[in-house]
Amino acid sequence: MTVTLTEGFMRVRILVIDDDSVACELLQESLLRAGYEVDACTSVREALSKDLSSYNLLITDIRMPEIDGLQFLHHVHERWPELPVVLMTAYGSLETTMEALRLGAWDYISKPFSPEAIRFLVKKVLEVRELQQRHIGVGGQPQMTEEPQLIGFSAVMVEFYKQLARVADVWASVLIEGESGTGKELAARSLHQLSSRHKNPFVVVHCGTIPENLLESELFGYEKGAFTGADHTHEGLLASAQGGTIFLDEINGKDIYSG
Repeated sequence: MTVTLTEGFMRVRILVIDDDSVACELLQESLLRAGYEVDACTSVREALSKDLSSYNLLITDIRMPEIDGLQFLHHVHERWPELPVVLMTAYGSLETTMEALRLGAWDYISKPFSPEAIRFLVKKVLEVRELQQRHIGVGGQPQMTEEPQLIGFSAVMVEFYKQLARVADVWASVLIEGESGTGKELAARSLHQLSSRHKNPFVVVHCGTIPENLLESELFGYEKGAFTGADHTHEGLLASAQGGTIFLDEINGKDIYSG
């Protein structure tokens, strides 16, 4: 199926791939209304028979028979590494998200989504693509090194997974907020596991259980004789996490993850 671009719009070609023909047509129609030129395929094999270099963006479902969206992404990324690919799925997980990002996906959207959501996403991807072509670089993607224990397949969780994937390898402190029991430490462990620091220590400091007058000594350590009762040198927790990650739990009611 091919839809001709409406006259007056900048020529942007998009290829949509989904084995659900109805979903494929609906997505095609939605993007047509935004003024794009849209081709649609119901199989990866059909898509691979086309000259993909002639497109500005590819949008593909992940779960499809014979060849799935991740295999398609791998093929595209090998031949056209700068060609943006957006993945769609109703079965989002952290593992799938990380694999998609590792293989070079530009973004990832969870089904079902509204026409407005996909049009906004396409606009954002194309804008970033344009910036990249102007030599404003986009950072590399983190790689999955160990399977985190987070679960959940909703659109909200998929967005959360994408946030984790994008900040996991950043050398900066991360503030994690949430009520008690919402999984802040688990999020921090996932960030550590997904980062290049995953082979180094992950140290958890439960600040609420350490008396205030001892917190500095526990974090930074002390030399023998530094104060009364200091009969030995004590390595601080920050030093023990050198090269890895330290998670400061319940510090002033918030949590700090620091790589």
